Amino acid sequence: MLKVVAWLGTLLAGVAALRWLLLVFLREWTNKPLFEALFDRLQRVHHEKFQSTVPKRIILVRHGESQGNVDPKLYSTTPDRYIELSSKGKQQALKAGQELRALVKNETVLFLVSPFARCRQTYQQIAKAFGNEKQIKMREDPRIREQEWGNLQDSVQSEAMEKERTLVGKFFFRFPQGESGADVYDRVTTFLESLFRLFDRFNCEDNIVIVTHGLLMRLFLMRYFYWSVEKFESLENFRNCELVVLERLESRKSDKLGTYNLVTPMRYVADSHDKAAA
Repeated sequence: MLKVVAWLGTLLAGVAALRWLLLVFLREWTNKPLFEALFDRLQRVHHEKFQSTVPKRIILVRHGESQGNVDPKLYSTTPDRYIELSSKGKQQALKAGQELRALVKNETVLFLVSPFARCRQTYQQIAKAFGNEKQIKMREDPRIREQEWGNLQDSVQSEAMEKERTLVGKFFFRFPQGESGADVYDRVTTFLESLFRLFDRFNCEDNIVIVTHGLLMRLFLMRYFYWSVEKFESLENFRNCELVVLERLESRKSDKLGTYNLVTPMRYVADSHDKAAA
């Protein structure tokens, strides 16, 4: 009986304490300036915490020169994902690794890599520039693979499809048994969603490096910066092992949190035509 009475006494004391806290909270709630100040403070703390988890840079890297870049007929005999780097491509990737290491210095790096052979090999060559294994991590993600051009492309049909693609546009033209640029855009969207969930981790790396393909890089930028189809169509492809750097905006404004500025200048098809005509 004494234990029951003691338990009831503790319970009543707890209820009284909760009642007092509720009354205090209600009084503070009605004090709007104080409530707003507390809310602003909590919001600032959240923003500062989130900003500290967002990588300093997102860096896109196109794979090195592939054997398919050298001899397009290879696509009619070898599945696209098995096409490897040329010897020149391996050297390009080594140089890209040196450029990347100079940029990030001793900062940590997470590599997200297309599972195609030429991207895997590009990563392997880039990684040689990083002596400290703890500095880098790697994951493969099939969503950042090359656009699917159809199975084992016939050279004659490929030439005809390329003409049709030029007429329809790279974004909307769909290859038979393959994808359109719009299809790739959709999987880039889900990839970006996963990427930003990754940023919510408290131990996210200082840099994210995406080793992928030229078309996907342009679609990534189109999706992230909300570029139009027309702007996407006007962009020149990136060179083999070219680095495209996005740097984090150091802003405390809520509408700027987790946003990036494109540092690398874009090249446009029209500019190339103008130079050729000059």
